[in-house]
Amino acid sequence: MYCVSEIPEPMYKDLMLPALMNCGSMKNSLVEMNLWINSGGAKSIIHKDAHNQLNCLLAGSKDWIFINNTHNDWIYQAEEIDGDQGGFSLVNPDSVNYKTFPLFAQVPWEYSTVHAGDCLYLPPRYYHRVKSTDRNFAVSFLFGTHSEFEMPECDQTTSTVSLNTAPVQWKYSGSGLMSMGNSDPTMIKEWFIEMFLEMTWGDVTDNVPMEDYIRFVIDDEGSIPYMKELFYKLLAEEMVLGDSEHVDRNMFDLISEDVWRKLTVAQSYDPSNDPNNEYFTSGNRMS
Repeated sequence: MYCVSEIPEPMYKDLMLPALMNCGSMKNSLVEMNLWINSGGAKSIIHKDAHNQLNCLLAGSKDWIFINNTHNDWIYQAEEIDGDQGGFSLVNPDSVNYKTFPLFAQVPWEYSTVHAGDCLYLPPRYYHRVKSTDRNFAVSFLFGTHSEFEMPECDQTTSTVSLNTAPVQWKYSGSGLMSMGNSDPTMIKEWFIEMFLEMTWGDVTDNVPMEDYIRFVIDDEGSIPYMKELFYKLLAEEMVLGDSEHVDRNMFDLISEDVWRKLTVAQSYDPSNDPNNEYFTSGNRMS
């Protein structure tokens, strides 16, 4: 038996947020909480994920292999539709075909075994492979990859808190569709602001016509056609623009988290989270 799921919200009260994540930027950067359960014998392919994560094992043990993403050229990553936030290797680590994948022989790797009570930090876009020999139960805390990370009071923070008090961006009610694999809305907001500052040459007091901003951010990026209409619609619903047809720096802080989540779903697409793409080359990946 193997199960991976976002943690249902009713379970939040039964889980604790580790003290090291209860401070600084980390406390406000929680993207997604996942649950991993298997009865033993499960093993993953070599792959990488988009977010930082702290994987905490509550029962059993797991063997991890790590490969630095600087060795990307030797990994033989499966072709993705676009982007490189996630991905997987075509190499079968249990039976490597060195005729097909000769450069894989040069890949250096690191190894670790975690046991119940251990937490393991995994950087974003860091190749890894996980193998379980016995029944285990793990929780992974996914958090954002911000350009600046503040850690005030973290050296004094020693208390854990219930997960239901933590500000998690993507939550799962326990029924219906999960949002597993979505990007970090905070990063999308930072990107929109970065584009604004690029247009104003860093002048936070300046403003630009909304039409020009939309064209610069969306149209010229070759992005999704309906983003322009969606952006206008959401801003109108939030009553952020008012009578103004201009964008200023303050506007981005007036937009609610819910709107940033909607824009995230529309703007970002990580092919590694799409089952149709993930398994498209499954016949080749174990070569």
